[in-house]
Amino acid sequence: SSGINAEYGVVPGEANPGDILTVTSKDKLLFSSIGTKGSAEKDFNYKVFSKEPLTEPQLNKLFSSIHEVKTVDWMAYPKYTVPDSPPHFEMSPGLFYVNAIESAASAIEMSCIGSKNVALLVYQYLEKVDNVDPDKVCRNLEKFKEEL
Repeated sequence: SSGINAEYGVVPGEANPGDILTVTSKDKLLFSSIGTKGSAEKDFNYKVFSKEPLTEPQLNKLFSSIHEVKTVDWMAYPKYTVPDSPPHFEMSPGLFYVNAIESAASAIEMSCIGSKNVALLVYQYLEKVDNVDPDKVCRNLEKFKEEL
């Protein structure tokens, strides 16, 4: 493709943005994400993520010219149902499930929260304490690093 049509906020002949992302399902755009793939002197390759395969008329509406289309169907935007109760972080004494929180919402931020929770649970398990003060754990880790 040589460019995205101006209807989508891109002026023909000017540099195209690296990514255009949408974050709500209420939008009536043809795509959820679009960006350039690789580089070219004259023509550009685009990767387009959409909830449904795009038809030829939709592609013609989106791009000013098209030389080739390759479609890969995969579960980029799966729909999850939230269970009544999420799994526990501690599956068994000393066995922890880092991604327990992802059944409620899947995102890198949720993985970070889950990782922190499991790190605190591991500390609690190894130190055989009932309650963990995250600030105290961080201070202890700083002391441990200094000792190394």
